[in-house]
Amino acid sequence: MNLDPVLVFALSFVWGVLVALLSRGISGWCIGIGLPTVAAAAYIVYLAYGVPYSGGGASMWPIALVVLSGSAAVCSAAGVGLVYLLRHCLQR
Repeated sequence: MNLDPVLVFALSFVWGVLVALLSRGISGWCIGIGLPTVAAAAYIVYLAYGVPYSGGGASMWPIALVVLSGSAAVCSAAGVGLVYLLRHCLQR
């Protein structure tokens, strides 16, 4: 049961946009970036420890944890930043 990284990026971006639309200030940044990062990390840890390992060789979950969680944070930050930038530009 693998999750497509493009789906993670898209969901993180959409989550960032939704949170930024519903909240203002630093809470929008914290919730918008924090939740996708923690969700991606939890999913990878679940795959590493909750699902029996079916592949051969070394387990690559620590690298996937850093890369996928970091990418989720960047995509959600882009969504939050886009809304704040549009909100700032449209107020003028």
